Amino acid sequence: MDRRPSGDTATALGRDSVGKIEESVRFTGTPFAYQAGFNANGIAAAKDGRYLIIVQSGTGKLFRVDVRTKEVSEVDLGGQTVTNGDGLLIERNRLYVARNMQELIVPIRLMEKGRRGVVGTAITGPQLKYPTTIALAGNRLLAVNSQFDKRSAMQPPELPFDVASIAVPKAPEVDRGDRGDTRRDRGDGRGRARGRRGSR
Repeated sequence: MDRRPSGDTATALGRDSVGKIEESVRFTGTPFAYQAGFNANGIAAAKDGRYLIIVQSGTGKLFRVDVRTKEVSEVDLGGQTVTNGDGLLIERNRLYVARNMQELIVPIRLMEKGRRGVVGTAITGPQLKYPTTIALAGNRLLAVNSQFDKRSAMQPPELPFDVASIAVPKAPEVDRGDRGDTRRDRGDGRGRARGRRGSR
């Protein structure tokens, strides 16, 4: 996994250049084992920047990357997977995963600072058409409808391309014994969107 040094970003934007890219994390020798097909795809950062969550699309596994130590560990989802996971979004202690081929948005309650997660009930609808990137806008999730399936099938896309707007799905409830972890992790997720207050 590569990153662009923060001090180089402004310089790169000021001229015709892509800037410098440096290696940040090497997956060799970690629980993240490369497979045939799609591997590291969607990525999201916790609000405090201490860890990243990455989805391995082909296997549906989630991985946690400690930004400081570079440690890579698999997120314990209790045996569940999010195959074809694409765009990720962290909001407080909740992770949302766009499963493109299944046309689903899956809510996951993160616990133990992103080391474990409880998968909730996925939502779908006719407005989702191979969703990839997702973002938060007030109390709605916006999902980019890529229609990549149309391209793969050599079919024309439905024009114009659009963005689906859906109600934010509730994160799953947790057992009473886990509530303490949830409270401790409440500040680890991503902050609310800037426009949220004005959208109420």
